[in-house]
Amino acid sequence: MVAEVSERHRLGKQLRDLLDSPVHTKTELDAWYQRARNLEVWLTSHDVGSDIPELLWHYLADADIRLKDSEYAEGQESQIRKLVAELESEFRNQE
Repeated sequence: MVAEVSERHRLGKQLRDLLDSPVHTKTELDAWYQRARNLEVWLTSHDVGSDIPELLWHYLADADIRLKDSEYAEGQESQIRKLVAELESEFRNQE
């Protein structure tokens, strides 16, 4: 991944915010998707999008599936938490 560490750190923070946002209702789902769309726009406009793993794009698109399938949600969220930890680690190592 080539993106600057500061951009990747920002990505990690935004992903952590999404992970920490509960989705139990249609209203919460709609709000979550709006935040996910904002992140997608940021990723593509900051030239970070090509550097991120495909699993992140799936995470941003699959909130409705996670709402219906807790097993799928657990697996996907686990992968994203690992990605966030990696991004945070890169930032700490740069300081």
